[in-house]
Amino acid sequence: MFKKLKSAFILIITAVFTIKIIQTPEAASKGAAQGINFCLEMLIPSLFIFMFLAAFIVNSGISRKLQKTLSPITKFLFYLPGCTAPVIILSLIGGYPVGARGAKTLFLKKEINEEQLNRLMSFSVNAGPAFIINIVGKILTKNYLFGQILFFTQILFSFFISLTCGLISKIKKRKFYEKNYSDNNKNIPLSDSLILSCEETSKTMVNMCSLVVLFCTAIELIQNLNIYNIVINQLNLINISPKVSESIIASVLEITSGSYKAAKLNAPLTVTAFAVGYGGICAHLQIKHILRGTNFNYLKFCTIRFFNGIATAFLAVFILNKMPEKYQSVFSTLKHPILISNSATKFGSIVLICFCIYFIFSVSSHMHAKK
Repeated sequence: MFKKLKSAFILIITAVFTIKIIQTPEAASKGAAQGINFCLEMLIPSLFIFMFLAAFIVNSGISRKLQKTLSPITKFLFYLPGCTAPVIILSLIGGYPVGARGAKTLFLKKEINEEQLNRLMSFSVNAGPAFIINIVGKILTKNYLFGQILFFTQILFSFFISLTCGLISKIKKRKFYEKNYSDNNKNIPLSDSLILSCEETSKTMVNMCSLVVLFCTAIELIQNLNIYNIVINQLNLINISPKVSESIIASVLEITSGSYKAAKLNAPLTVTAFAVGYGGICAHLQIKHILRGTNFNYLKFCTIRFFNGIATAFLAVFILNKMPEKYQSVFSTLKHPILISNSATKFGSIVLICFCIYFIFSVSSHMHAKK
């Protein structure tokens, strides 16, 4: 019964969006163009190198070499093996999918088990400083200090969740899994590590950007639906202003578009803080896709992300209220349209995309030649 209802729902949604695309093709084109723009100017420049590093650290064996040194620390703090330390660090500075990419690689190499992977994904999902401080703080809200506070808040909650999850695992006396490398000290060729890491990162970036374009298009189409205006009006009856409602809806769906809309509409900064803490359904689906085949607990993940968004928003309000009045103006959002980056960033992103395509198509021939 549930499967039939799900199929019917998907069919209805597909039909509605198909009709809307035919009726308002300009909205679909605008959304897709905006999504491509976000990818070229924000996501690819800020995420590509960190996602590559997360994969390379594992594929090259660096995480294995650090295991013995870092294991006492990670086991004591997080109840996780030392090989997870580089992934945890990169997840704090890289971007939402970086932790998932590193965790998946560790899992495939059997360096962590499924329980450890799910626990790692409870806190290794964060926006990087390039996005929070530079994009959200400096470019969107023209508020560098706000971006710094958001980044600090994110790290604080990630650390809190990691300690809590580790403590719960210890209390439940879950078996501590740690791979023994004593019988496997083979050096991995650097060329193979580079190519494999680029292949993994390129495929992930292509999937990620495709989802961002899709969600940005969907947001533009949703804004042209009657039900969208009905929801906005109903929320207005309970004292939630239209600008807040629009910002929240966009943020829940896609973080980049949501942050842009919140700043453009001069929505309260708590909305932006929630968006950063939550991450958006688009980012969640990217992570779910990366972790396919790993028994990833998606429902638990989404629940933690929601409470993380709420906590981040409340802490932002708390800090704002505690700031002296002469500094509170620093936290005000803009009241004029926001422009994003410049063509130089686009050029760099296009170059990166070319490299992605090159590695995706060349790696198969490389591996085939080795056989």
